[in-house]
Parts: sequence; C-alpha cells; structure tokens
Amino acid sequence: GNVFLEIKDGVGANGSKALEVKRDKTGNFEFVLDFEGGKLNESEYLIVWMDFTNMEFRKGCVGLVGNDGVKHPFRTDDYDAVTTYYYLADGSDTWTTGTLGGDGCFGEGDGSSLKGKKGYFAFSLEKLRQKGKALADDELITGFYFYGDIKDDTYKDVAFYIDDVMLAKTYENNAYIDGAVEDAKE
Repeated sequence: GNVFLEIKDGVGANGSKALEVKRDKTGNFEFVLDFEGGKLNESEYLIVWMDFTNMEFRKGCVGLVGNDGVKHPFRTDDYDAVTTYYYLADGSDTWTTGTLGGDGCFGEGDGSSLKGKKGYFAFSLEKLRQKGKALADDELITGFYFYGDIKDDTYKDVAFYIDDVMLAKTYENNAYIDGAVEDAKE
C-alpha cells in the first residue's frame, strides 16, 4: 500500500496548515519528517498536535529520529511497557493524562484508542527507546517518527493530521509544556 502525505490549509492547530496523512490499505506503515538536526539539551517532552477525529489504529507510536552516523528511531513502542502521555484537547485549558498500551503503543489493539482526540499530545523523552537504548541528551535528533497500523478497511483512505512538532521542558503543572503550546499557537 501507499502512504500519502500532503500539506493542507486550515486543518491544523488553530486553523493552520498541517500534514494530512492517508493510507490506501490496512497494515503497517511508517514515515519520518526530517528537520534540521539539534541536541535535546534540557528537553523532556516531545509535543505534537494531532487530529485523530476520524482515525482508529490497531496500534501506533511516535518518536524521534536519532543520528549517530546512521538514522534510527527512538520510539514509544520500544519502551515496551504501559506509559503515560499528556493531552490538551483543542479548546481546553487543562492537560489530562492518558496511557499507552502495554507495548508502549496507542490504538484499539492496546486498549488505548486515540480515535476522536484532537489537540496536543506530550510524550516523555525518557520513555523513547531504540532497541532498549534510551535517548541521551547529546543525541543528534534529525526528525519526527510515526508508525501506524490502521485498524481495518473502514479507515482506509481516511485522513488524520499532524502539526506543531516540538520539544519542551516541563516542571510542576506542565508549565513549560503550556508555554511551548502557547508559543506554537502564536
């Protein structure tokens, strides 16, 4: 099958442009959005605005691409355990806590469906792994990683959207996360 990626107007955070993602058949797929490389420094969270209003996955995960001479993803899937994420629904001022399934993935197959959710998701960098290896502060990060397995043919050719991929530091009450999101909204 094919994965179709296209920038669309008016479908992202606050009506901005966003990446529209569609797949023309069920099954596993993955893609990487490359960006100018940099170090994590004091960042603690990967924050991504995503719209899963109409999409259901059997399982899926996100991550960052590291590059130590060879590109490789650090992803929630490789953490391989139940883990939490934070979610700020569009139109809300309050972050809520959700859980990824037992293998670090989201989706109906893991009892952690994101269908119907639209807003900012924050994932702990501490929980991203690459074959058991944790991210190091000095790791060169060169992209955002997404893996999905669409639930069934009902969701074939159905779009979901990704916008505002960012890194942020946090402290009590998610204040830095809120700051990063406010900056993105502007």
